Amino acid sequence: MSLKVNGNIITNSPVSYIQIPAGSATERPSVASPGMLRFNTVGSTLEVYSTGTVAGVQTSTWQTLLTTGGYSSTPVNNDATYTTPGTYTWVCPAGVTVIAVVCVGGGGGGSAEGFTNSGGGSGGGGGALAYTNYVSVTPGTSYTVKVGAGGVAGPGSAGAVGGAGGTSSLADGLTVICQANGGSGGSSGIGGAGGTFIGSGGGNGGAGGSGSAGPNNASAGGGGSGGYTGAGGPGASVDYPITGGAGAGGGGGGGGSAYYNNTGGGGGGVGIYGAGTSGAGGAGSSSNSGNGFRGAGGSNGNGGSQTSAGGAYGGAGGGGGSSASASNGASGAVRIVWGPGLYNTGRQFPNNSVGAL
Repeated sequence: MSLKVNGNIITNSPVSYIQIPAGSATERPSVASPGMLRFNTVGSTLEVYSTGTVAGVQTSTWQTLLTTGGYSSTPVNNDATYTTPGTYTWVCPAGVTVIAVVCVGGGGGGSAEGFTNSGGGSGGGGGALAYTNYVSVTPGTSYTVKVGAGGVAGPGSAGAVGGAGGTSSLADGLTVICQANGGSGGSSGIGGAGGTFIGSGGGNGGAGGSGSAGPNNASAGGGGSGGYTGAGGPGASVDYPITGGAGAGGGGGGGGSAYYNNTGGGGGGVGIYGAGTSGAGGAGSSSNSGNGFRGAGGSNGNGGSQTSAGGAYGGAGGGGGSSASASNGASGAVRIVWGPGLYNTGRQFPNNSVGAL
């Protein structure tokens, strides 16, 4: 029997080991023989070139023997969570070569009472959710994290426009890894558009409801945050008491509408610990019975209750009324996860195995 090594055999006392060839999949040998062993540096896998028969046809290919996860000096699952609006630097820890990330954009602000002091304001659009898995990173490298703020409600009256929610993202220099855009603010008679996303998966924010003047005189609901596999629910529009739309794919529900002397319900937020139940739409409110109800949170996000503020994370604010101010949207969030579970236990988005540590 003979041993052929296309690498190094280290025999220095007191430690001896074999250093096998390593590289990406594109660096595999152009001519391979069954039994060849190498380490794939991108997937952090030990692979062997083997021959077998599939459907009667003999086939040779590289097969994975073992997944190491690329975390030799960081053997535990870990995360970094950012929920306060601003710009941050995340420095990749030693031994970490692969991460997953989820971003939620800020919800848009509702518009003030519209139509020259007659009729309710419009709801803002919900922030989007985006996630990206199996992102290759380099230990010691700095990456830029941005958390979008919630949009500010339109001030005063006469249909003052609500502010747009901010964008949340993770980037390597000028290269965007994952990005969730904030929702637009509501304006006179027009609900804000939901945010859009850049990533391997996610959902757009729900559209804000449109406020209306007589004879309906309704203050509209805010849009819900985007989900992991579907959009946030739309805010209720035009009339009252109307229930907001339900979120999809783990997204937040839209806010319910209210009589124009009150404020429409805010949009429900979305959680950052993996997909869960989608949020139901918030109930509407009849004449002189208070604000519309906020949409329920999706995937354990914040929602529910009779309030016009957007729910965390990324829910939009409801439209204002003649006796009540419009509301702000909720801020977004960014969460980065890493560790051996990313490979071994499916600890990746949208799975809920990326829950809180």
